[in-house]
Amino acid sequence: MVRVNDKYFINIVDKNFIVETIVKNKKSGKDNYVNLGYFGNLESLFDFLLKQFILDKVPKDKNIELKELKDIIVSSRKEIVEILSDLTGTI
Repeated sequence: MVRVNDKYFINIVDKNFIVETIVKNKKSGKDNYVNLGYFGNLESLFDFLLKQFILDKVPKDKNIELKELKDIIVSSRKEIVEILSDLTGTI
């Protein structure tokens, strides 16, 4: 399993990628992995992660301006590039 950040993980099974997150079981208090999506290639995997990063940053309880959304998109892209550059050493 590959840890993307504190929230997302990538599980590789039979040449496919599964994005997972951890959810606490209310009864037992144990951590459970929940599948968020299955992907056959890296392009669709990182497209999904970008969308998830954006959704995580957009406030749910208030309206934002289009410029704020653009800033969130730019920062989410940079976050993914930083994660990839940490893995490869360059990008």
